[in-house]
Amino acid sequence: MKLARCMAVLAFIGLLMGCATTQVSEADDQALQAMIDGKSFEIISQSASPQNTVGFNAIANAGLLAPGNTAGLINLIGNTNYLKVRGDTISAYLPYYGEQRIGGTYGTRRGGIEFEGIPSDYVVTKGKKSVREIRFNIRDKEQNTEQYQVRIEIYPNLSSNINVNSSHRTTILYRGEASELKKEP
Repeated sequence: MKLARCMAVLAFIGLLMGCATTQVSEADDQALQAMIDGKSFEIISQSASPQNTVGFNAIANAGLLAPGNTAGLINLIGNTNYLKVRGDTISAYLPYYGEQRIGGTYGTRRGGIEFEGIPSDYVVTKGKKSVREIRFNIRDKEQNTEQYQVRIEIYPNLSSNINVNSSHRTTILYRGEASELKKEP
């Protein structure tokens, strides 16, 4: 009986320690703010989470995804992808997995999300636990009729989420790491 009580107390203490809030150091918070204010950073994504739809689940169930991938999580390690912020210009190439809702232009050979230019409605806010949220709208690089609403979350440890809502495709979320862009000589 004493052992059971002791184990229950230890489990409760472990639970409390696991739920403790992590404090963000002032230095990490300032470094993140400086990177975002400097508008000179890039995000490389390690995974993509497409919106769960009947059609995409059918593709996954048919075994058409690469080994280790599921309908809800696609491994992007080794796949070219980026989102770069250089001054007022934002460019991105993000591989796309999901369903296209409105037909694309005839003869297009690309399938990813690609944009480059000066976005509209660019807003940066600071949220809970010093998370920075960046929101903007931008048009597709090749197909000017497609519009993207992009929401980026960057955490003080530089992990990031990129949520892309498209006017022509289902929503997709990318998870990755942010870093400062190296200065070009």
